[in-house]
Amino acid sequence: MKEPLVVMKQILLSCDTEVGELAQDLDEAFALFVLGMIDGEQVGVPLINAIAEEYGAIVNHFVDVYHPSHEKNFAALCEQILTDGHFVGLHTHPRSRFGRRYMYEYDEDEQMEILTWGKEWLFKHLGLDVKTHRAGGYGADERTCAALRATGFTQDSSFFYQAKECRLDYPFVNKVSLHNSIWEFPVTVYRERRVLFGQERKPQYKKLDFRYGSDAATIIDVVRRSPDNSISVLFLHSFNFLIGYYKKKEKKFSDIGINRKLIEEYRTLLAGLSRIENLVFVDFSRVLVDVAQPESVGEVERKISICQVLQNRWQTNILGKVAF
Repeated sequence: MKEPLVVMKQILLSCDTEVGELAQDLDEAFALFVLGMIDGEQVGVPLINAIAEEYGAIVNHFVDVYHPSHEKNFAALCEQILTDGHFVGLHTHPRSRFGRRYMYEYDEDEQMEILTWGKEWLFKHLGLDVKTHRAGGYGADERTCAALRATGFTQDSSFFYQAKECRLDYPFVNKVSLHNSIWEFPVTVYRERRVLFGQERKPQYKKLDFRYGSDAATIIDVVRRSPDNSISVLFLHSFNFLIGYYKKKEKKFSDIGINRKLIEEYRTLLAGLSRIENLVFVDFSRVLVDVAQPESVGEVERKISICQVLQNRWQTNILGKVAF
């Protein structure tokens, strides 16, 4: 890892490319949740990359290659991702092959086995010596760092401040640093001050993800106000432009369609970022870390919509379905 003085804001546009935990047993999971094939259109990874290319952006794909039913498809997809000039890292969702969901549920030797399997798979199919990792559900712990180091990884992007399943004992919120001999690139968050009926509520930390919890305007503003030599890790999923519900009782999806609003939000985000002076989109192989960069956490104020809160609770607790 190079350590020069950096004079530009660097954007790591990351995408968790996966069938997802809820769709593990769905035959059409790859076509739907990775390629986004629905109603005669394709709104998954190919569209995410194509729109990025319009704005000179690079997409860093963390790919879950573990599902036994989709190996051939993922091999072809990863090859296309690299051919198009984007980036492939390893995304560990081990349940489909090793039985348990999160990396922290495995001891260090088992985590080494999981990482070695993924590393060897990517080398076998792509000739790629992968060095960059993200744990599924952010479910890494300190043993993950040791296992990464032992299996030849140099970079990790599993830390998400205050995420329920993240067990890393990381001393910062957003700052990139060398942690147990692994460069940790936290999922960038901002502090959201929440106001309800004029009263300030407990703040939340939101990632730069326009599907889950944030929006393009807020992300652009947070990046614009970040230090000139900052590194911001943005977040997407391969199913980013789908809309629908998961019925918990029946364990099945319903009402799946295309979220065209989010496609336009993505364009708005990339257009807005591209207009910020001294900003560059990079991948993990080219990112430059300024080790002297201090911790920086943006802050945003948001008025809470009580109607939206009640609607979400009604859908989850009464109807038994959650938006995925």
